Amino acid sequence: MVTVSYHYVLAIREIFPMTKRVGKSKRVKIRQSAGILMYDNSRGNGDDLHVLIVHPGGPLFANKNEGYWSIPKGEFHPGEDAFDAAMREFEEETGLKPGRASEYLPLGMIIQKGGKVVYAWAVKGRWSEDRIVRSNTFKMEWPPSSGVWMDVPEVDRVDMAPVSRARILLKNSQVAFIDRLQVLLSAGNA
Repeated sequence: MVTVSYHYVLAIREIFPMTKRVGKSKRVKIRQSAGILMYDNSRGNGDDLHVLIVHPGGPLFANKNEGYWSIPKGEFHPGEDAFDAAMREFEEETGLKPGRASEYLPLGMIIQKGGKVVYAWAVKGRWSEDRIVRSNTFKMEWPPSSGVWMDVPEVDRVDMAPVSRARILLKNSQVAFIDRLQVLLSAGNA
């Protein structure tokens, strides 16, 4: 099993500080989130490895599919570390309680197109196709400037997808997490 030391995390934070300088003196906080990539490699069919991905809820994403899915993830709360945020967000977005910390494979971090830093871990698990999505919700004004507020689920669909389909559905930058997971699994880390 691959482990990440505390010193590795500190080194990453020096390379990618949590704020960046914009212009001469203005500092901007870098957005960060963390998530869990649940996988199942025990199906025994031609496309053996499946990963759990989620589709964002709400009217903005209603007709968007390829390139809009994500691993279950979310932003940190103040004082929360990346792994704790990943565990909390996984449960909030899927309704599944994460397993023991020793069962997770670190997948490192990526930087999304908009500059957000995303940390991820992988864990083996199963998602029943008939399971009902139990995501948390947030308030959103829709249509914009209408004064009408609605509760919107953070996640409206969950799919335990074969990696071939997940690569098409996921945000481009997050496909790297699948690549890293496949390397770890082929090295016998699961």
